[in-house]
Amino acid sequence: MYLSQVAFGVMDGKRTGRFYSKLLGFRPAGSTRLFRGQLASRIQGIPNVASTCRWFVDGQELFQLEMFEFERPRPRPIPGDWRPCDIGYTRLTLEVEDLEKTLERLKRAGHPSIAGAIEFAGSRGACVYDPEGVLLELVQASDGGLMPDFSVRASAVGLSVPDLARSRRFFGDVLEIPIRERQQPGRDARWGLAEAQCEGFALELGGRSVEIAQYEKPLPVPRPNDYRMSDQGLIHIAIGFRNQRDLRSACKRALSAGYKANFRIFNFGFGSCVYLRDDQGFTVELLCCKPIGERFIGFRGRGKSH
Repeated sequence: MYLSQVAFGVMDGKRTGRFYSKLLGFRPAGSTRLFRGQLASRIQGIPNVASTCRWFVDGQELFQLEMFEFERPRPRPIPGDWRPCDIGYTRLTLEVEDLEKTLERLKRAGHPSIAGAIEFAGSRGACVYDPEGVLLELVQASDGGLMPDFSVRASAVGLSVPDLARSRRFFGDVLEIPIRERQQPGRDARWGLAEAQCEGFALELGGRSVEIAQYEKPLPVPRPNDYRMSDQGLIHIAIGFRNQRDLRSACKRALSAGYKANFRIFNFGFGSCVYLRDDQGFTVELLCCKPIGERFIGFRGRGKSH
């Protein structure tokens, strides 16, 4: 299993794409306007959906950033008082070739760090916001940590949940994703929560991780009752498989345990997908892609990032 995808809802796909490619070093990997109409609505669970989707890669196997610019429904912006502890997908962690040069380049482009670089567990890191208001944790990559010809690597995504035990059951017991206990004290200062108190764990997915936390302090704000997956910000992750059998097995376990799918498993020739919803309202896509199909659905870069 892999953490194969981190999906965004964006207001301006071209501007945000330039940010990730020109300033951070991700490589464009194509786009599509096929996510629209009745079938797309049923698969994604978004009524009357229409979007333009763009993909970006960092050279890792079976990984992409997926950016949806929704025409319908119109995305609602991230609340102005949003905090990194609030419920939902909260943060994308990126390893960069040269932290100080990256921070300086971002600062010149109008994206200063929140609190400067902070040392944690032997690595330096700092946080910035992308043009959509998504929180990015930038850390200095270790020697050999980046793929050849790339200056950036996505390593983790954050998720703030109201009930850690429910997340452990869904991801660990049902989907059978390996879990690593996570020590957090001190690192929250990078994203402006120096006095935070939380418990959490990390899902290990093909060299990348999902860091799940339940905050006690500050008390997180829940998602609004009318939250839609088309709203601005980080909207879901995809867990990737290399064969249909493993995807179907994971989906069957989830459905048997009482979790819901938006629609049946959808086959698209060289792969398949299904969107699951856990019992806390989070969307997780299960995705299978054969190597022969990678370039058609945005897992292979096209051209250079700089």
